[in-house]
Parts: sequence; C-alpha cells; structure tokens
Amino acid sequence: MEVNEPDGSSPDKELVVPFTLIATDWLTHGNRYWLEFVNGRAAYSASESVVGQNLNYTAIRAVVQRHLTISKRVKPWFGVGLVVSRSSFSARHTKSNDGFLVQKFDDRSSNSLGLILNSTIDFQLEKKWYLGVKAEQTFSPSSGVNSLGAGVFLLHLL
Repeated sequence: MEVNEPDGSSPDKELVVPFTLIATDWLTHGNRYWLEFVNGRAAYSASESVVGQNLNYTAIRAVVQRHLTISKRVKPWFGVGLVVSRSSFSARHTKSNDGFLVQKFDDRSSNSLGLILNSTIDFQLEKKWYLGVKAEQTFSPSSGVNSLGAGVFLLHLL
C-alpha cells in the first residue's frame, strides 16, 4: 500500500487483510457485480526522513465485471469500479537515528472516492462452490492511498 504523506515520505508497506466480505451476482449476460468490504491495518516505521504512523484502512469496493469463457470450470472476470474508503493515520512522527523523537504530527484522516481495476479467476469445485484468485489495483488520489493487491477467495452460491 502506498501512502502519499504530506509531512514527509512514507515507504510502501504490505497491508495484510486476512478476511474480506464479498457479495457477487449476475447483472446481465456475461456481466456481474462484485461488492467487497475491506478493513486492514499497517504500521510504518519512522526515521529522520520517513514519517512513522499507524494506518487503519476501511473501504467498500463496487465493481462491474465482464466474463470471458475459457472453459466450463474456469471463469476469468475483468472489471472496473469505484472505491469509497476511509483512511485514518495516527501516531505520526519522525525519529532520529538514535531512536529519539524528532517531531510529532497531528493525526489525520480522509474519506475518498477512487477507481479500482480488478481481475478474478473462479475455479468450480462443486455445484455451488468456487475457489478463486484475484488481482487488483486501486487509485484514490484524494486520500493519498493507492494499492496493488492479490488474494485467494472461496465463493458459495446461494
């Protein structure tokens, strides 16, 4: 996850999200919606030139995906949609090479509307069960948080 820090620099950091909530269903022939709720946290280490902070990221992603037929059991999807997110940054600070506090910054938060591009591939396991993988890129210029992600998911059709 990339954070555009207004008070200094902040390195890219992995944001591990062990669980997301997904809802999906058909819209029209060859299209479906993909709704996803995401919540994750990351801690950034500080230095003299890097702002250390804690990030709490919550988002709802709404994507329209298009289905491509490769085989009956393998179903790739490609989509584009919107991301509504809230990012909270706390304990923002820099520190010296000796580990002493150099500067403390106010906590900040932002709400944003961004764009998401995603791709998923579903593999049918049983009649109503699918195992899948996904890759996605989010762009949220107003919050300063952009991400590139990948994951594995399990779907059950109702």
